[in-house]
Amino acid sequence: MALKTLQEINHNFMLAKPNQKIKTKRIYFIITDVIFYLAVFLIFISVLTFDIENNRYKSLFGYSCFTVISGSMEDEIPKGSLILVRETEPRNLNINDNITFIRDNHTPVTHKIINIYENYDGTGALGFQTKGTNNANPDRDIVNEADVIGKAALVLPKTGQAITFIGENSYVVLIISGLWIIICLGLRIVIAKGGE
Repeated sequence: MALKTLQEINHNFMLAKPNQKIKTKRIYFIITDVIFYLAVFLIFISVLTFDIENNRYKSLFGYSCFTVISGSMEDEIPKGSLILVRETEPRNLNINDNITFIRDNHTPVTHKIINIYENYDGTGALGFQTKGTNNANPDRDIVNEADVIGKAALVLPKTGQAITFIGENSYVVLIISGLWIIICLGLRIVIAKGGE
């Protein structure tokens, strides 16, 4: 009886070993998939969200990315955050919306709307009075609706600097991502052959 039990254990162990190989192989495939898709994501971000020639962000499917470099909105949007801005019709904006707009020196700024003026300055356009939540006073200039990029749709704290680095060094990111993809494909081939 004891001998039979030992044989059963040995037999079960021999059967379990291939299953363990399959589990290990699955783990390697998951790791390589994560690395692969991360590389694809980095390529996507670096190529499609940053205009290298003009050193500015551009719109993709109605969205733009911006990095917060000041503390004027620290209570709601911490410095170093990545803001995903959705193009929005100015007439659909409301008081307390956080909007991104272009200042006269072509600098994108994200502040909160505190007042909306119809037919601002007799132009027939909307004017938005804005304020940084951490600033004592409203912004000096009224934002013309033509200068509004859109409404802040998503804030990712502490990721803006990384995305800015990707955008400013997109060629390096493309090379590294390409190497990652090659390594992932190589690992998959080696792992697949090892299981034969």
